[in-house]
Amino acid sequence: ITGGIMALGLASNNTNGAPSGSVATLTIELTKTFRAEHGCVRCQDLTMKYGGKTHCPKMIETATSIAEKIIQEKI
Repeated sequence: ITGGIMALGLASNNTNGAPSGSVATLTIELTKTFRAEHGCVRCQDLTMKYGGKTHCPKMIETATSIAEKIIQEKI
């Protein structure tokens, strides 16, 4: 999720380092969409839910897909 948020910031061309309203809104959308699909967003919770770290590549893929969709549709 963190990488997806970073991508949203870069794609929004926010160069001053301060979160802009639009990036904050897009971040909320990314997190809500991820949570709707997996029930949580924290690594610790995901690890407990899926029984270990073997799920990590799938979580990265999910967050990347969500961020990519947001970038294509909203930025």
